[in-house]
Amino acid sequence: MKLNLFFLCLLNLALCIKTIGTPVDSAKSKKVLCSKFFIGIDCRVNAACFTNLTTGYAVGQNNLIIKTTDAGKHWDYMVSGSSGSWFYDISFPSTDTGYIAGENGIILKTINAGKSWKPLISKTTDNLFSLFFCNSQTGYACGDMGTIVKTVDGGKTWKHLKTTVSSKLFSVYFINPDTGYSCGANGVLLKTENGGQTWKPMPTQTIKSLYSICFTDSITGYASGDMGLLLKTTDAGISWISVKTPTAVTIYSLAFSDKLTGYAVGERGTLLVTNDGGTTWNEEFVGIKSALYSVFPFDKTKAFAAGDKGLIISIK
Repeated sequence: MKLNLFFLCLLNLALCIKTIGTPVDSAKSKKVLCSKFFIGIDCRVNAACFTNLTTGYAVGQNNLIIKTTDAGKHWDYMVSGSSGSWFYDISFPSTDTGYIAGENGIILKTINAGKSWKPLISKTTDNLFSLFFCNSQTGYACGDMGTIVKTVDGGKTWKHLKTTVSSKLFSVYFINPDTGYSCGANGVLLKTENGGQTWKPMPTQTIKSLYSICFTDSITGYASGDMGLLLKTTDAGISWISVKTPTAVTIYSLAFSDKLTGYAVGERGTLLVTNDGGTTWNEEFVGIKSALYSVFPFDKTKAFAAGDKGLIISIK
């Protein structure tokens, strides 16, 4: 059944309908071109990911699950199978198989490229903010109260891992099925080298919250957080140094397409780009003041960002 967007906004339901994303405008700088698309509903989009250059997914508040097959120009609203939920992250380890994490421990799975979603038993009621799958079978999710859960059978079962911390964990990243990191509130940063059986706190020398973490190889990694904070390690997390950025706003998400090319997004429409492995970061003009919560680089020439007011941004 199709509903127009007026009734969709009134009902706040994620129905399986077709909507046309509206190109808002483009913001041009000397290095990147940002094309902005409005998904047709004024809501917060928390995360986006793409399985190829044209096919992508995004999730957000009030059961929002949307899919594009034309690189963000148009979006389909998908049925979530749950009501009143906030979805915080989405991950597709393969073209057809994907996972969503959200509030109250919700984890959804699709095996048909988003046509339908099945709820999984995560064994937690804590909000889950981040998902990471190492392969088709092994995945991790983290969230409130130091919670980290793990699956080794494609989401059929999940195990609650002990972390010895009670802080919110906002991001989880693994460089292989055994070695991974998680970061969160008050500068907490954890590392495991045995598939999550034990987690060791790593020294970040900060009490600012860290919202995102990623690695470009086995020893080089980055974390971002409050007040423009961006940290870098070149020794597998043993030590972290602060990298100068041209902003003082919170950086919610960062990701790299290769060892040299990286993107970071945050409050007030902030977009930072590095082309030298994080040594220097340039702030690019996006042309919005709304927060951006997620960035997903498809390759070294293109990335996508998502944020407030139903905006999806294509970055070239």
